[in-house]
Amino acid sequence: MSQRPRLTRQYWEGTTAADFTLDGVYQRCQQIGQVLQAQRWRCLVTHDTRFMAGQFARYAYLVLQAQGVTTAFFSPPAPFPAVELALEQR
Repeated sequence: MSQRPRLTRQYWEGTTAADFTLDGVYQRCQQIGQVLQAQRWRCLVTHDTRFMAGQFARYAYLVLQAQGVTTAFFSPPAPFPAVELALEQR
């Protein structure tokens, strides 16, 4: 029986508007999308309540989708443990 890959978080620490820009999100998502495509993995994009997190997450979702990655977007803010539990329980 095949187990699904363990969930991982992508951390990106920086200052909003200095390090977190749409161009930065685009570049990071291009790299992540290439790995996801190569492994034929799907992706769930969600966010927390930090400043502009929802907008950055929506943009990440669109960039990944444009690359052909099977991507889902969870629009309300959600803490990672809650997302992990929901995915485990399907």
